[in-house]
Amino acid sequence: MIDPRGLPLEPLTEPFGTQVLVHVEMPAGRMLHARIWHARVGRVPLLLLDTDIRRTTATRICAA
Repeated sequence: MIDPRGLPLEPLTEPFGTQVLVHVEMPAGRMLHARIWHARVGRVPLLLLDTDIRRTTATRICAA
């Protein structure tokens, strides 16, 4: 496993310091949750989605 602390990455955070999360509805009632990381790659900002978080595999959307 790659340790992100050794890479030129920073978590994208809200102004008050909490890490930004995005939520995407997927087929079959599943919800994808991802953290956003900002990579320093020259002059171009590169945003990476990290889906290796506990919420992604455990969350389902209940259809009524």
